[in-house]
Amino acid sequence: MIACPAFRLPRLVLLLATGASGLAVAQAEHNLASGETQLDVILESRPQLAAVLRGRDELREWLVAELGRRTPAPLWDPTEPVSGRAAEHEYPSRGGAAPAGTAVIRVSSRVSGWDQLAALVFELHNVRRSGRFAAIYRAAVRGEIDKAEYVRRSLEEELAALVATRDFLQRHVGGLPQAARAGSPLFSQVIETEDSLDRHLAGQEREGRRLLLHFERLYEQEVVPEKERLESSRRRRPGSG
Repeated sequence: MIACPAFRLPRLVLLLATGASGLAVAQAEHNLASGETQLDVILESRPQLAAVLRGRDELREWLVAELGRRTPAPLWDPTEPVSGRAAEHEYPSRGGAAPAGTAVIRVSSRVSGWDQLAALVFELHNVRRSGRFAAIYRAAVRGEIDKAEYVRRSLEEELAALVATRDFLQRHVGGLPQAARAGSPLFSQVIETEDSLDRHLAGQEREGRRLLLHFERLYEQEVVPEKERLESSRRRRPGSG
């Protein structure tokens, strides 16, 4: 569980750049029952992914185990990603319907089953790194790191999750079937991920994607208001200043 209620884990920005969430607390409580229940709900709403997983028992078992984690607990939201990207994950913020201690995951229904698989695996690897993202956020709020360092460290964590996804897919899937290659750009992009953050960023920029902008916006939208709130709170304490 993340201590800072306004903190959101970064959405999927290393893959591809709608609709409001229809998540209800009752559904959330039901979906937290088990990893198997979660996966059944996902595959019911994403039949393309269900077709990809057919006969791939190792992949299914891994997804069940990851979806059954409790720190934090992945929670499937069947609506489209609110960012407009292929997938995203975020923690409940103030006023959200999802229970505390969950990580809400959304994967688009508009991409291929192979891309849905790559996106879901990536998001689950990102959730694994939630403690690292939270530490970066707290350090930025406390003023221990500046905006540039916050952006760099956040991108390093996202790349680590992407490399883990690449290695996982190479082990468990290998290459795409020939018929799926043209229609699954996300899967192909993940498989070709560079280990170097600088090379990865340069490659993305050549294709017109400036990944730095996402985390720069997060800093302004999430870190700055929390820093201001804390500073205001300190000024109001008796004997301060």
